[in-house]
Amino acid sequence: MSRPRACSDDTLLLVVQLVRAGWSQRAISEVLNGLDIPTPNDCSHWYASYVCRLLQTRDGRRLLAVIS
Repeated sequence: MSRPRACSDDTLLLVVQLVRAGWSQRAISEVLNGLDIPTPNDCSHWYASYVCRLLQTRDGRRLLAVIS
């Protein structure tokens, strides 16, 4: 059984929308930092690797498949 996702639905949706719009994971992390959106593990800063991991969650993969 997987653990629950630690970020909000709104954050995940924003990330997926930006990916679908062609934004890089690094650019998305900069946007999230600029909006002061907390990271899933309460670190002080978003990194591209956090965005990548978020997209690899079950919910992230599902949204990527649905939103075009």
